[in-house]
Amino acid sequence: MLNQFSRTQLLYGAEIMEKFAASRVAVFGIGGVGGYVVEALARSGIGALDLIDDDRVCLTNINRQILATKKTVGKYKVDVARERVLDINPNCEVRTYRTFFLPETEGMFDFREYDYVVDAIDTVTGKLAIIEKAKKDAIPVISCMGAGNKLNASMFEVADIYETTICPLAKVMRHECRKRGIDSLKVVYSKEKPVRPLEDMSISCRQHCICPPGTARKCTERRDIPGSTAFVPSVAGLIIAGEVLNDLAGINKNKSVKAAGKNKQNKEPKAKKQAGKYPDRKTATEILREAESCNPGPWGDHSRTVAHCAEMIAVNSGMDPEKAYVLGLLHDIGRKFGKRHLGHVSDGYSYMMSLGYDDAARICLTHSFNGKDIDGYIGNRDTTPQETELIVTKLQEVRFDDYDRLIQLCDAISGSEGVMDIIGRMTDVKNRYGSYDRAKWDTNLELKEYFERLMGKDLYEAVDKEHFRP
Repeated sequence: MLNQFSRTQLLYGAEIMEKFAASRVAVFGIGGVGGYVVEALARSGIGALDLIDDDRVCLTNINRQILATKKTVGKYKVDVARERVLDINPNCEVRTYRTFFLPETEGMFDFREYDYVVDAIDTVTGKLAIIEKAKKDAIPVISCMGAGNKLNASMFEVADIYETTICPLAKVMRHECRKRGIDSLKVVYSKEKPVRPLEDMSISCRQHCICPPGTARKCTERRDIPGSTAFVPSVAGLIIAGEVLNDLAGINKNKSVKAAGKNKQNKEPKAKKQAGKYPDRKTATEILREAESCNPGPWGDHSRTVAHCAEMIAVNSGMDPEKAYVLGLLHDIGRKFGKRHLGHVSDGYSYMMSLGYDDAARICLTHSFNGKDIDGYIGNRDTTPQETELIVTKLQEVRFDDYDRLIQLCDAISGSEGVMDIIGRMTDVKNRYGSYDRAKWDTNLELKEYFERLMGKDLYEAVDKEHFRP
């Protein structure tokens, strides 16, 4: 029989439409992104929706949120959404929660009821609580990264969290997921570098707050108030809805998350995109994590800082950011085998060669020698004669390229707590070891100038020195 979902059924077929009607999806956050998720799920015949948000519609939401109009200002978003969903599909079962999801409120929800969970909120604590609970109960979950301060809707991608780049929120989430042992997470994120909002006090929410009475979390409490458009968060929301529907339908054959029956989330192997001999980002992350378990220490966060810096410089200089990130992440991987000085160079080289990652092995070798001179090494010569010969021989065979130079530079500006001034970093090393080879010092400064010319911008601006933390 012809109905409001007949055109959708022409693509999915009757059996999948019946599955949609029998599915319950929870959407956390009913704002610029989440509102469009709800809209698309309702218009696609999802039979039950749980809508979770404690916010009320504000006048400043009208520019981007589908639920926001002059008539709905001041109303709870979940109430407006429920009314709209039932106008589209009166048979949909809609449950609303005027609450903000945090660890202390998660007891209100039984995730085992859900066939899919959508995280469309913008606070890290809440996002992590949703993701951890979904993972614990083996429920498929998709998370939206940053959608504010962007102007190019075509830059959104679907990926695993450990494959993301550029997005500041994704960086934080990668770090926090790694700490919690979350090995995969399907996300929608943008590769567009965020635009810095104008500082116009005449339209600043900080100076002229118009949040509706009773608003629990006012915009004035936020560290930054992002700019937004009608066409960016909406696209993110529609992409998320499409992923949910196609996962439920079982037709996302090549995505990082596949619906393989109810309450299942599986990570499918991802083919390497690189032509060179180095692992993909996810594999490199796993290699580093395993190495840290063998020899814990600040070297792990130092490696993440090197990887971040290498990726950001590569983005700005026309190099491959994925390759730069992976090589930076693994440059010190020889430290897996103990607290060695020069020995970590030969250990890393041999380890990466044993795995077939020749390019990563090369970086393990070259990152410590910007002049190919082993006599300039800073630290103890704790290698065997055979290991020393290996390092000397291989160094002479190598002709440095921009990836060798890139990791050498990034190693010279990276600490375990973030990006350091290059002079400060070298001075710190000099103070710890009693000396710093003058030729190596000068070459590092030349590398800084070289990459600044390639990028056409200041090094510390490119790597976000003031804000990045591993």
